[in-house]
Amino acid sequence: PFNTRSTVATLTPASSATSSIVALTMKPSKRTRRFCQFLIGVYQKGFVKGGRRPKALRHSTVMQITIPLNDAQFGPAEAVIAETDGLVASAFRYGTGVAALRIRNRVGEIVCLPFQGQQIADATFHGRRLTMRSMFGEPPKATHYLGNSGGFLVHCGATAMGNPSAEDNHPLHGELPNLPYQSASLMIGEDERGPWMGMTGVGRYTIAFTHNYEARPVLKLHADSGRIDAEIE
Repeated sequence: PFNTRSTVATLTPASSATSSIVALTMKPSKRTRRFCQFLIGVYQKGFVKGGRRPKALRHSTVMQITIPLNDAQFGPAEAVIAETDGLVASAFRYGTGVAALRIRNRVGEIVCLPFQGQQIADATFHGRRLTMRSMFGEPPKATHYLGNSGGFLVHCGATAMGNPSAEDNHPLHGELPNLPYQSASLMIGEDERGPWMGMTGVGRYTIAFTHNYEARPVLKLHADSGRIDAEIE
């Protein structure tokens, strides 16, 4: 139903590699706009008996954009990557050299580590910092849990969990807490709870003849909420 010939997308990369921001401009045709409005109407009101939304749309995302992140975007000076509907995403680098993605909404913010465990290093909502106090002032570069303890949310596993016993020597809480991620992305979307921003990525863990898997976390923060949606597969 989309008239692709009358839809124009312009990608304009910034000149500076340290703040590489991509601007996306869309000019949809009237037919495209009418069709999108129809889809949103189906989602919001439902055209089935009883006024219920179709099951497939009840918890779906109306719109989603994914912006790939790269290490060059994270410098000592914080730079805004994207801003929309009460949400702001900015990139910076801690003094320890760790890249960080800050996502702010109307009631608070989270600071995530896109390339180190995809963990939430810090969280503040309604004027209160929720992160545990620890001996680490800033997240250091680390590969094991105790080398960077104190994050607000840390993924654990996947080949081991908790403390190692006397019979084994697996790292505390496994390899996921500080797993290096080969790719990371900022996500922008809208669903039944309103606009949101989030982070995702792919981290691969490979030990020859033993383990070989990919971790794919997803974090979401809505514009007016102090609740963080987090999952991993």
